[in-house]
Amino acid sequence: QEYGRRSRFAYNTQFGPAAAMFTLGGEYQRGFEAARTYDNNRGIPDSLRTDDEVLAKTGLLFAQAEFELPGNWIATAALSLNDTRYEITRLHQVPGGGPYQFTRDFSAVLSPRLALLKRLTDQISVHGSVSSGFSPPSEEELLTSDGALNQELEAEKGINYEAGIRGYTLGRKLSFDVVAFHFRLRETIASRQDLSSIAVFRNVGATSQSGLEAALGYTLIEEATRTVSLLKVW
Repeated sequence: QEYGRRSRFAYNTQFGPAAAMFTLGGEYQRGFEAARTYDNNRGIPDSLRTDDEVLAKTGLLFAQAEFELPGNWIATAALSLNDTRYEITRLHQVPGGGPYQFTRDFSAVLSPRLALLKRLTDQISVHGSVSSGFSPPSEEELLTSDGALNQELEAEKGINYEAGIRGYTLGRKLSFDVVAFHFRLRETIASRQDLSSIAVFRNVGATSQSGLEAALGYTLIEEATRTVSLLKVW
């Protein structure tokens, strides 16, 4: 069972020659899941081992300011505050033990982002950004397949640098978007299998990733009066 709400407010104004847009908003998500594990009798579920109710709550507040500056520059600054909480109620466990509740409330994390874009022509622009964020463990990582509670797992935290160029050419038929990035992740969550072939998740230091991404698209047909009015390849 899942539901969520999201609200966003935007305000446009002018500071001399610079146009500005301010955005403020929030989001809340709530999810409920019943998770059960059983003994495995040659592929057939056998006796109940654990019976859990998992309640996941996620909330965030976000704000962004975007400025259209002279010289075809666009500057963006954004900030979000993210909070995640899990409440796991164990109704049954083998060997015996009464019901109990495990609560994991991850500390609220501030995630900033700065970006700058320059329009070189009406069809081509270059851009760069630096942003940070975090990723809390999933329900499957906190509550492993053998029913154990992974109480020590921490959220992953990372910072990402990007620079790229995007635009159109050949009479706007060919679109392109090329981005180089460097991503640094701390408290990386990795999995391994124990002696019983159960997947176990742990925070194992840091991960560094660098790469280049490219997207190309070409419009073969774009005429509203034809039977096939639009045909593109990517």
